[in-house]
Amino acid sequence: MGRSSSPIDKGYLFQEYRDLVAIYSRRQLSFESDKFHAFSGLARRLHPYLGDYVAGCWVDDIKAGLLWFPDLGFCRHVEKYRAPSWSWASTDDRVLWYHVSQDPLPSSSLQMRLVDYTITPRRPGDLFGEVINGHLVVDALMFPLGRSSQITNAFLFPMNTVGDAYYDDPEEEDDQDEGACKDILEIKAEDGLFYLVSFGVDYSIRDLDCLEPDMDKLSRYEYKMMLVHLEDEVEGSDARRLAKCLILLRVDDADEDVYKRVGLAILHDPEPALMAGWMRKIITLV
Repeated sequence: MGRSSSPIDKGYLFQEYRDLVAIYSRRQLSFESDKFHAFSGLARRLHPYLGDYVAGCWVDDIKAGLLWFPDLGFCRHVEKYRAPSWSWASTDDRVLWYHVSQDPLPSSSLQMRLVDYTITPRRPGDLFGEVINGHLVVDALMFPLGRSSQITNAFLFPMNTVGDAYYDDPEEEDDQDEGACKDILEIKAEDGLFYLVSFGVDYSIRDLDCLEPDMDKLSRYEYKMMLVHLEDEVEGSDARRLAKCLILLRVDDADEDVYKRVGLAILHDPEPALMAGWMRKIITLV
């Protein structure tokens, strides 16, 4: 890419980069290390135009860059460390991006704010190659999310379906064939508080016994949703406000506010009463 006197359309380049990653993720790699090597040359050339590069993502595009999810089934994180959990390079499965527009995500009072970031390259000074760790420090709104192994028909469920959850990995062995995408249902408890729980979906189910939540099928893990972006308002009668969130788990044997990514969640037109319960925190993503 040669230098030009014409202005650079960063939004277009960010979108093209994400599209290339999605296409590349369909390939079968000979070596795990090929993941970063394949993009290091391109990243070096784009760096003067797009700014800092962090483990496969661009700092100036970090909100959109975090919004990847599985194309088929799950996108399991590799066992041997290759990239931070929030980077698309942490999986060998096919990925897509939820934000596919070249227009940047509009500024919002509810959006995640990047506070700091740290990348340690495997080769000192090589910021475009393999990494041995990477941290994002972010200021964001968070809310608990229950993960249930229960499968139900959301059309018949007596509660409000408010969004979708895409998990990166199956939680248990018996979750292998369940699929990554689950419906998120809003449950209002007797205490008046709202709870969000993800359920597996089978629209062929007609058994009314499956329509009540089975609390014994809730995961023992304490999942959190972290809001990456939510528009303050949208134009048009048919337009929907989408809360784009990462699904997180706290890292064992780490500080209380250190989390890893385990999925992506999208909430459709979240009600103000629900959003009022979200708590803003500064956390570290690894």
